[in-house]
Amino acid sequence: MSAAIVDIANHDVADVLASPLPLAVWELVRRFTKPCSVEEIAALAHCDAATAQSTLDLLCTAGLLEKLPIRAERRATTYRSKHESIVLSYDPSDERHLRLAREFSDRVLGTGRAAIQTFYAREGDAVSTEPLDWRHRSNCSASLKPHHIDELKRMVRQIHDYMISVQSEIRDIDVSQPQDCNFQIMIEAVPADPPTLPMPQLYVVSRERAQDVAARSASTGMHALSPRERQVAAMLATGQTRPEIAAALGVSLNTIATIGKRIYVKLGVKRRAELSSRLRSS
Repeated sequence: MSAAIVDIANHDVADVLASPLPLAVWELVRRFTKPCSVEEIAALAHCDAATAQSTLDLLCTAGLLEKLPIRAERRATTYRSKHESIVLSYDPSDERHLRLAREFSDRVLGTGRAAIQTFYAREGDAVSTEPLDWRHRSNCSASLKPHHIDELKRMVRQIHDYMISVQSEIRDIDVSQPQDCNFQIMIEAVPADPPTLPMPQLYVVSRERAQDVAARSASTGMHALSPRERQVAAMLATGQTRPEIAAALGVSLNTIATIGKRIYVKLGVKRRAELSSRLRSS
């Protein structure tokens, strides 16, 4: 399945992508392995059938979904995604394009921030000792289980340690040169209360990079992996050994070896470094 490349100046499509419900509906349709109905989307998106129908029609008009005709085997109109991912491209030399890209990013990120602010307004900033209430702010929605959270904690600590090591490398600075940080890393993760709809992975890149990013994002093959295979792939990519993974998941070493072989075959990789690169591009 290909990736959709959308020009930032195409307001008919870009404006749709900057709205939370259409984004969530597109992601829900993409996740289906078969064409889905309006009723199925309405139930998953927590909206009425009329709202689901209008949103699906909007996405079809934008060229992101495909409407399938009624057939004998399916007695209702159904929909399916035409793409595996979405790439929004802009011209970095065009000030208007840069402004539109910034506005788009602000609107999408604002949705995540609003959900987080709602949580903190209800719960405050107190950190619970309960495993499922672990929080470290980020803009991402997911259905998490305890073992997922344990792995997230480990990776967040790894990122934190890396950023500290980068800072410690700064020595003998030239005081005549600016010392401003050119990156600010912010990760926030909180329990979704109330639950939030899933959001797709969006790429906002310059036109010269759009084709390459689209090719990589559509060819990662991650959608071909089972949930267990994705879990093991993520753990392998972070450098954990097979015995460590087997112990963490409570399965045998042979099971992890078998799953690892399936992952390598499905993704078309031969080494762990290639697996890590594939996961980063996904």
